[in-house]
Amino acid sequence: MGAHMRTRPFQYGSFAVFWLWALAATAWSAAPQAAPPAAPATEQADTAPVAIAITDVIPGSERVLTRLRDIRNALEADNSVTVVGAALPEFSRQSDEWWESEGSAIQQLHSVQRVNDVEWQLRLYEGQVNAWSGLLTSSSKEWSAEKQTLGRLLADWKATQSALDKTAPIAVSSKIDEVLTVGDAVQRLFQQKTAQLVAVQDKLAARMTRLNEIGGQIEMVRLQAATDLLALDTPPLWTALSGNKFEPSYYEQVHESVMKFSRDAAGFYQLYRRRLFLHLMLVIALVVTFFRLRRLSQSSDKVTPKDLERYVFDRSFASALLVALLSVPILYSEANPQLMRMLLIPAVIPALTLLPAVFTKPFRMAFHVLTAVYIVEFWRYYLPPQWSLVRILLLVEALMGIGAIYLVHSAKTAGAAPSPSPSLEAFIRSTFKIGLGLFIGAIVANLAGDFTLAEFLVSPVVRILYMGVLIYMLAIVATTYSIMALRSKFALRFRTVQQHSSAVADTFRRLARIAAVCLWIGVAVFNIGALGFVQNALQAIFGAQWKLGAAEISLRDVVIFTLVFGIAYILSRILRFILAQEIFPRFHMPRGVPDALELLARYGVLLFGFLLALISAGVNLSQLTLALSALGVGIGFGLQNIVNNFVCGLILVFEHPIQVGDYVEVGQHSGQVQRIGFRSSSVSTGDGGTVIIPNSELIGTKVMNWSLSDQLRRVTLRIPVPFGTDPKQVVELFQAAARNHPDVVAYPAPSAALDKFGEGSLIFILRGWTKTERYESVSQSLTLAINKAFQDAGIQIPFTQSDVHLHLPEKAGSELPSVEKLNQAAAGVAASPKSTAGS
Repeated sequence: MGAHMRTRPFQYGSFAVFWLWALAATAWSAAPQAAPPAAPATEQADTAPVAIAITDVIPGSERVLTRLRDIRNALEADNSVTVVGAALPEFSRQSDEWWESEGSAIQQLHSVQRVNDVEWQLRLYEGQVNAWSGLLTSSSKEWSAEKQTLGRLLADWKATQSALDKTAPIAVSSKIDEVLTVGDAVQRLFQQKTAQLVAVQDKLAARMTRLNEIGGQIEMVRLQAATDLLALDTPPLWTALSGNKFEPSYYEQVHESVMKFSRDAAGFYQLYRRRLFLHLMLVIALVVTFFRLRRLSQSSDKVTPKDLERYVFDRSFASALLVALLSVPILYSEANPQLMRMLLIPAVIPALTLLPAVFTKPFRMAFHVLTAVYIVEFWRYYLPPQWSLVRILLLVEALMGIGAIYLVHSAKTAGAAPSPSPSLEAFIRSTFKIGLGLFIGAIVANLAGDFTLAEFLVSPVVRILYMGVLIYMLAIVATTYSIMALRSKFALRFRTVQQHSSAVADTFRRLARIAAVCLWIGVAVFNIGALGFVQNALQAIFGAQWKLGAAEISLRDVVIFTLVFGIAYILSRILRFILAQEIFPRFHMPRGVPDALELLARYGVLLFGFLLALISAGVNLSQLTLALSALGVGIGFGLQNIVNNFVCGLILVFEHPIQVGDYVEVGQHSGQVQRIGFRSSSVSTGDGGTVIIPNSELIGTKVMNWSLSDQLRRVTLRIPVPFGTDPKQVVELFQAAARNHPDVVAYPAPSAALDKFGEGSLIFILRGWTKTERYESVSQSLTLAINKAFQDAGIQIPFTQSDVHLHLPEKAGSELPSVEKLNQAAAGVAASPKSTAGS
């Protein structure tokens, strides 16, 4: 023990030294090293032209001409410059007209919502310019590489022409001239394409400069709008109405608003007419799929939908239409946000059809009012910003919002809706107070003349609430059809659905709620104008770096590593579940093979995910070689026991002498194996405890495995019977008790026999076989059954008794001793350890 305690500090100290050495070596390898000496000038210069041998001119010319034709065909086929050059003028015109219209509008209104829309459209324009620039850059790199290859090739052929003497054959000189002629034509094509490319790139750079200027102006308007939130930027509402400024031009302004909407709709149709056809096909496909799924879904007790899910499932057309309409942001991600809202307005039709499944009548009425407010909000966008009717409509929106809140509040107080939990009820009350306060504040600000604040308090709330209801309905539809898909005959073939149907359905519901919340948060962040701020903040946070010696650590790398490894961990759990529940039970495999394959698959995915996470985080794996080598040496000193247990764990996995579920005896402990890890294993004992046993003990010591050969264990009972009892009767009683027990197997058949003669009794033995996990209960119940059989047969269980014989001295005329003397003599016999008694 003392030697062991003296050795352990040395092992740990050695291990620490090796680890420090490994870290230092890794840091040294990561540190910037001295630059290598510069190469000689002759090595850096281009290779000098080399004349081609006369014998290689004719065969080589054919290969070169083929190569030149391929280059020319590739140049002529590359129409990226032509496509971008043709689309750029129209793109520039549209962006200029857009800014001329929207720029004046946001400068007059100082509307935060309008600024958000304009900024979103600007990012779409910038994305288009960046995409074109990337396309031209890719073409430029390809052309540059081909041009360098062509230059070196023509230089060699020109050198060959210069070195050609007059005695050379005419065919050779003709081939050289042909190669140089074709090469010069390809070079001129390169120059022409390069000139066009440079011209288009200059136009793209100028357009990007213009977009950057627009972005700066938008940012100035945003800052001004933030400043004007608490400033009176317009006259009071009653003053504006008394001026009667909009009456003379009422018809013209309405006409201009309608024409603007028509132009936007026509432009949208021209840009996305093909995609609209695909959208229509998507609607038809969803309708067919939902009706098909409705027909395939069968009545099953394994997956039970809720009442609202049954209601949604019975309205397949409305569900398909809602999903198709809410896919607008995905299908038309390049469109203007206002046009997206235009396509989202028809979504109210399927939403109203499905609302009774979710909300009571007062809540549905509140959604009707909210829909009307959303439509007014949409049309207010097209009205002239200086028109007083814009402020009137904003006032109407706030009043209708208050009415919607009152409907919801009255439904809650009247008990029309189910009673929520105390925490949810507190959240609802807080939300009502916040919404009511925002709308009242918007009314006061609008009346006082602070239009910027009034719109900021109304527009985001209306859009967020409307989109929140639609997103919630979308989550219910997605959950409904996912659960109904689990009720189909195809899904019921899977063991996971058969055995864990409720858990799978709850998982779908949970994932749908999480996705809906995340989507709603994104919509809310965009509508309150904080999307750009959040993006910039995340970029600043993730871009922060810390230096630890020569190494640099950034939060971005840490997040990427955690995210990639977390995904790998989730995938390993999913793969383990699929293997255990779906794949392995369908095949007959030797004992232990499924567990070994499952463990290998799980840790293989984790190892691959760990390496992928390191690469994604920017870690150079080659720098870890020295550290791993030092770690291997340190393992030999400080981690001997851990490595020993690890290797023994591998032996247990692949040799599988012990498996999960086996009943084992290891030393003084016995129980069922619950887990086999790489370092230790867990055994659940009969008294409810769990013993952690190192794997080295399971490999290096004697272990009794009751489940290794088969799943049966023999129950052996030795029971004494008094002398004089008929042995044949006892044997029959024992065998009958064993045969009548339901957990005693018929083969091997139970047996009973007279084992030996004991002290005062006959010892009979009963042997029977049962399942290993039933051993304890069968042993106890058999004992009770035999006791009952003995009582019915009148057989008594013998008990140990002793007869004490007293030898009294023989005296003439002596009398028998008295009772007191006999008691004293008996007490003396019991107290004296050396006294003997005959039996």
